[in-house]
Amino acid sequence: MYKVTFRHPAFPYGKQFGLTGIGAVENGKSILIDEDAARRFKAMFGKTLDEFFEGHGHVQVEIQKGGGH
Repeated sequence: MYKVTFRHPAFPYGKQFGLTGIGAVENGKSILIDEDAARRFKAMFGKTLDEFFEGHGHVQVEIQKGGGH
């Protein structure tokens, strides 16, 4: 399970951003990505979520242990 948090200071809190292949997230909030969606993302982009967003100042990716359903 991945937790993806999007924070962009140039946009208002709550503005929706689309993250290709995984859905939308509001500025200042997080979404949980299950393992199936994470695998589809890797197949689409050739990188895991954490590799893809590494060094991206506005998107934080955490790997969460357990189900979190």
